[in-house]
Amino acid sequence: MKILPFICQSNLIPGFFYQSTCDNPSYRLGLAANNLPPAEGKYIVLIAVMDIWRLIRSSTQQYGVPFFYDDLSPAVRADVKNGRAILVLDLSNEGPVISTDFFRALLLEMEACLSSKSRLLFVSQNRNLHGLMLFELPNGGTVRIEHLHYDYFIKEFAVSIDAGAGKSSITALTHHPFYDQSKKRKLALCLNGATHNHRLLTCAALIHMNLLDESLVSYHGAASPKQTGGNDINALFEQFNKLSFLKESAHELIKLSPLFIDRPLGLGNDLAFTFEVDHYDQTYFSIVTETDFFCGEVDRLTEKSFKPACLGHPFFIVGNPASIAAMESFGFDCFRDVFRHSYDLTEDPEDRFCLFLQDLAHVVAFIKNSPDDFVRKVAYGVSHNLHFARFGFLNQYRMTVENAVFERMAYHLGL
Repeated sequence: MKILPFICQSNLIPGFFYQSTCDNPSYRLGLAANNLPPAEGKYIVLIAVMDIWRLIRSSTQQYGVPFFYDDLSPAVRADVKNGRAILVLDLSNEGPVISTDFFRALLLEMEACLSSKSRLLFVSQNRNLHGLMLFELPNGGTVRIEHLHYDYFIKEFAVSIDAGAGKSSITALTHHPFYDQSKKRKLALCLNGATHNHRLLTCAALIHMNLLDESLVSYHGAASPKQTGGNDINALFEQFNKLSFLKESAHELIKLSPLFIDRPLGLGNDLAFTFEVDHYDQTYFSIVTETDFFCGEVDRLTEKSFKPACLGHPFFIVGNPASIAAMESFGFDCFRDVFRHSYDLTEDPEDRFCLFLQDLAHVVAFIKNSPDDFVRKVAYGVSHNLHFARFGFLNQYRMTVENAVFERMAYHLGL
């Protein structure tokens, strides 16, 4: 095992990346003695960004606290400037709200602090973070910058269902008939937490297609403490006029909500690692409404997409382009021979949503016309995903995502 020495700011926890990698059998971040720079060799300065304003000098001045870099000791700042220490900013769960303008301001600030010998690494849950940095700095910039991605919620869910991790949520359900057709009483399962616009549109589409009563739907609406959309229906459809055929149904949804089949959200991410097996037993497939859909600046998957796969449930994903392709790259079967997923690679969000609705109508018609044939068609994928979730997914994630981050860090440390 390679131990990568690091120190962190004393007033902050090490962050999401550190928390999610403490069980890695090949690499580990090792806190230096007394949280001080080691006597010899290179090391990492890990900054856990739990509040994005700490990276904005004007905001820290407003709050009366030091700018995050100024808060480092003079010796550590010198090590970062001369290249002995690598500055790693773990954006934790803050990545989705960061914009190109934010990075331009931050990197201009860091250009004034660092040198051509410095290494600045961003680790975040947004695979497109590098795309937000595709701009020119004065004189081209001198600081060498790199972006690495990881998936905190995916990794934690993988641990929770892995048979060898000692924390498996479904160990006792090894022989549970996850796809027993006799238990099916509804078509689709559609769980929605925080109120985002694409979740409102998805539930409105279920109303429009007369599928709401044939589905198990959770839509918290104004009852969600994490509401980030769905307030102004008219403005929404002015922005996305190709979807205006859903406007009437969206208004109807607002009158019906909140709809609860899971428990109401509390603070934080309290639904991230919970699930009700009965919901999957009672439905033929899931419609996953991911955290992100319309925003081209964000590209990520969360545990929402992996829950149905790991529980042997066929699924659609209303999320970023290539979400299905990403699931397949991890090793999951996505039931393409039935679900088609013709929407998956479409960049335009309105066109992608319309293609999703066509694929949804196709699957619904298939089930209604021949439920036995549908069950037979998805049987292999269900079995594969259940087995892979418990005996392969965690290791696959570590090898393809987690270890790639560690290898780049180790490279910069000369290990």
